[in-house]
Amino acid sequence: MPITKPTIGQDPWGVDLNATLDQIGDLATSVQDAAYGATGNGVTNDTTAIQAAITAVSGAGGGVVYFPAGTYLCSPDVLAVPANVRIVGSGRKSTFLKKSGAGVLLSMSGPSTDDTGATHCRYSSLESIGLNGNSLSGALLQLYYADNLTFRDVHCTSNAGV
Repeated sequence: MPITKPTIGQDPWGVDLNATLDQIGDLATSVQDAAYGATGNGVTNDTTAIQAAITAVSGAGGGVVYFPAGTYLCSPDVLAVPANVRIVGSGRKSTFLKKSGAGVLLSMSGPSTDDTGATHCRYSSLESIGLNGNSLSGALLQLYYADNLTFRDVHCTSNAGV
């Protein structure tokens, strides 16, 4: 089933919101696909691979970026989730994004220069995933100029900042 950009009144991602993780995984772009190469081993910095997968899904009009079980070490102030992108893990206690330094772990924000809201981060979500601050300062999640976002089964832990 193709994943299309949502329109008003349409299921935004072409997947029933109660779909199982296996069904979502079949329709998703995995950060561990060879094209991206994230390891999820908690040691290797997976920031570049993750952002490449997010950018590819966004460039295709939106869809699911899937994170198999593991710990994905991420540089702060880099990862940005644009409109129409779902970030889906395999479970809030089995898939983690973990900060490698102080700063913001994940941003779901549109540009501040747009007063109309046309470029806000919209119709995006975080699902079945953990955010680990690694006892470092800075936010786990930054949300500016965003609306119609969904957060489901997200576990936030070990963050020293706000």
